[in-house]
Amino acid sequence: MSAFTLWRRAERIGPVAPPPGLLAALLAHRIGRWGVVLALLLALMAGAGPWVMPYPPNVPDYAAALAPPSSAHWLGTDRLGRDQLSRLLDGARRSLGGAVAVTVAITVIGLVVGTLAALAGGRTEAVVMRLVDVVMALPGLIVAFAVLGLLGPGYGNLLIARACAFDAIRSPAAQVARHLGVPEWLVVARHVMP
Repeated sequence: MSAFTLWRRAERIGPVAPPPGLLAALLAHRIGRWGVVLALLLALMAGAGPWVMPYPPNVPDYAAALAPPSSAHWLGTDRLGRDQLSRLLDGARRSLGGAVAVTVAITVIGLVVGTLAALAGGRTEAVVMRLVDVVMALPGLIVAFAVLGLLGPGYGNLLIARACAFDAIRSPAAQVARHLGVPEWLVVARHVMP
């Protein structure tokens, strides 16, 4: 039973302190602690990637193509002889860096536009709010495809589209379906793709 469920039941009896924060709830359980440690380890590896990569991530070494894991290549090599560990560290750094950049950019844009709309008031605020309502009503994948269609292919545009798709996957309807035990492929088919 979750901490939130216990809190809601206890709330009926009398006033109770709110449930602990997310980090406190995660650290309260053994599996949660392992998850926090793993997430921190992955973030540390991604941040330190350029300094600990044993080989350049995109330089082929045809003599070592498809080498199995060994002391020279801890995770082996791909069909072009590129070190898999180096590529993994480079990809993690790019993914986390892109996610942080998109999150910061969206937050700054939202704060600036929202503040300016609130300061202007009247029609300007109403127009901005209606535009935000339209964007929020569109499914995330449609927005993602629209972004890629308008801006064209590219890594930055792909990150923006990916963020939109993740929003669609975490929509309330998809969350409810997951909690009811609907398989993930069915959640995507019924709640994300439409």
